[in-house]
Amino acid sequence: MENKLELNEIVDELLKDVESTLGKLEKNFKLNQTNEVHTQEQVEIEEKHNFPYPSVRYPTPDQNFKSNKHSTTIRKTTAIADTSKTEIEKIEEKNIKTDEEIDVKDNEKIPIAQDIPAVPKEKISSVKQSIIQYSESLATEEKPDTAELMSEEEEYFLDIKREIRLVHIYGPPGSCKTTIGIQASIEIVPRKTYYFITSHGTSVLKRVKQMISDERWVDFKGVKQSFFPIEITNLEELEVHLEKLATLNPKELGMIVIDHITDYCRGQIHQEEKRMQLRNILEKLYLLADEKGCKVLLINGFSFKDSAPAEDIIESFCDMTIKMKIEDFKSKILFQEEEIELTVDNSGISNLHLNIYY
Repeated sequence: MENKLELNEIVDELLKDVESTLGKLEKNFKLNQTNEVHTQEQVEIEEKHNFPYPSVRYPTPDQNFKSNKHSTTIRKTTAIADTSKTEIEKIEEKNIKTDEEIDVKDNEKIPIAQDIPAVPKEKISSVKQSIIQYSESLATEEKPDTAELMSEEEEYFLDIKREIRLVHIYGPPGSCKTTIGIQASIEIVPRKTYYFITSHGTSVLKRVKQMISDERWVDFKGVKQSFFPIEITNLEELEVHLEKLATLNPKELGMIVIDHITDYCRGQIHQEEKRMQLRNILEKLYLLADEKGCKVLLINGFSFKDSAPAEDIIESFCDMTIKMKIEDFKSKILFQEEEIELTVDNSGISNLHLNIYY
């Protein structure tokens, strides 16, 4: 009877020490696993923003067009956090190192095998089984759930093919129209973008500075040297700048963005003289884009009945139209039959990119 009590005490002491040791290993495992996942996510973020988007990185999927039709699509990709076996193995290797670094005093508390009195054969299997079951329960509780670690983020690429020259973007205030224009300008670096700013000049310049200062664009070298904000106040000044752009080398000019083009003739758009002037400017822009092989983004406001100011004139020259809207305080983009809710922060739009092909 006395031997049985001593055996129980030994087993209890052994399990207590095993529990203590496994608790420390469990804590170290959890900490290392969290650090590893955080490190992996950081690496993914850095790699994601290390280079420009496919408009610069990858060739056009359709190098030879069989027709002159302007086919444009929205492509969606899903980014899933990598939870491969190799990473888990790395975590386990770190845990082994952590185990070896446990304090010596803690190790001294763990009974050494030769110091433990011999256990009767009939009890060995039950003791081993209890320890194994206990260890397995801890391992099961702390085993990382792959489903929880996998984070999905859908990214949309709005393809603007080579043959598309003028793109019309319109929508209500605050629907991210200007942000799309700025982001497209950044993502086509090293090509240069000439950005014409309306009476909203101060706010737009602040937004440009806010975006290019974000760490997301830290590896986009030469952004400031390839981005030219120009403030104008009327259509006459716009015509002067278009004449200057006509003298540039085609390889230098990537895109022209005109923000709120109808603001230059607000209140006069019904006058035939202004309508003719606007037609002449749009014709010059189209010919300039065709000659230089660049793109023109025309950002426009919002009029009544979900239409844009001077829509009939602008649409007659544009190859593509993108409509923006705000619903439940969220910006959305409408294109063909798709509606995409935009994720916006200080760096721009994280889930939508104008994938421009030249």
